Amino acid sequence: MKNFLITHPFYKKILLAAIWLILVCGIVIVLKKEISPVIAIDSLTVSYPDTTLEILPGATIEEDIAWDRSTLESIDLAFSYTDDVWQDTQVKVSVFRDDAVIMEQVLNLTSLPADRYVNFCLDQTHCAGSTFTVRIENLSDAPSSAFRMLCTDNAHYYLDSVSDYRLDGKEQNSRLLCQMYYIQSYSFYKGIVGISWLLLLGIALSVIILRLPDRQ
Repeated sequence: MKNFLITHPFYKKILLAAIWLILVCGIVIVLKKEISPVIAIDSLTVSYPDTTLEILPGATIEEDIAWDRSTLESIDLAFSYTDDVWQDTQVKVSVFRDDAVIMEQVLNLTSLPADRYVNFCLDQTHCAGSTFTVRIENLSDAPSSAFRMLCTDNAHYYLDSVSDYRLDGKEQNSRLLCQMYYIQSYSFYKGIVGISWLLLLGIALSVIILRLPDRQ
């Protein structure tokens, strides 16, 4: 193979093609790894919630979110409970759009951090640019399985995109605390630097190869 490359009349073209093929693969890898999304948050949150909403056994709470952005990565919800809650309390978190299920999880309440946000990943192709509904259900029937959701009735903290929640179908004058994560932009700096170095390397190697003597 070595003798073939040395003696072949088109060995320069073969070397150039091989080098640039490797560099193109490197550029593709850089594009995938180094161009990263910049995540932003729309948040309906306060440091000290005005109220908490008790979700009794078998109760359901729903909230509509009108989302006009082109991306949506995930949503945060905050649960609150005390140490005496029934250990097997089951919580079902669902996201719907036009009655179609986008995300659904059944979780053990005590596996969730109390009074802290819990992140639920969504399929952004289904939620972005639309109105979707978040539903939280207490699936347990034990008297001690009640838990609370952090909420506020202070209009100062309202997001226009979030509606008042519905408790067992009845609209309330309050909103759950939630955070929506979306891609605001992309960071290209590292990718551009990496690609620039690869292109400079390719040009330098090409110049070296083109200066090699021709084979007859």
